[in-house]
Amino acid sequence: MIPIVGLQYGNFSLLGPRASYQFFANQTLEISAVANLRFDGYEQADSDIFKGMEDRDMSFDAGVEAEIDTQFGEFGVEFTHDISSTHKGYQLSASYGVPFMLNNGRIMPYIGANYQSDDLVDYYFGVMQNETISTRQFYQPGATTSFEIGVNSTWMFNKKHMIKADISYLSYGSDIKDSPLIDKSGSAQILVGYAYVF
Repeated sequence: MIPIVGLQYGNFSLLGPRASYQFFANQTLEISAVANLRFDGYEQADSDIFKGMEDRDMSFDAGVEAEIDTQFGEFGVEFTHDISSTHKGYQLSASYGVPFMLNNGRIMPYIGANYQSDDLVDYYFGVMQNETISTRQFYQPGATTSFEIGVNSTWMFNKKHMIKADISYLSYGSDIKDSPLIDKSGSAQILVGYAYVF
């Protein structure tokens, strides 16, 4: 479980490591600038599998996202690129969800796909020649696509307090699953957050 806190002020929102600013909106389309910290990095001390490897740093990624409301549900697309020169790659994500509106909030089951460039995947899941040992072979992955399914929800109280609760499962792309650094096919996440609305 990941607890997060944040705030929302007009078109700007900050929730945990992610910030966004909505600069266009009409009845069916919203476009926002987004930025987030990517916590895929690790240090040698994090696990025995990383011993003898160079540290991989977290990155600062930024880009743009668009959400389209239709009679069939919500479609989303997001493009972010590393602007911290850490992995020097990018991610392109697409999602589809069906929202259910309730008295003081909404619940939306969704599916999604995340395409990650070869630079990004190689930086976090690859093994360089100078990092190889008998149980950790050289590995240079390419770009890959991971698939996600989940439910996100947003609840408002007194127009000033927002609670966000999400649950999701990410099925790793083949080039991530084949990495000698990975011993599972995916990861589950529960996120619970609070934001104050100004």
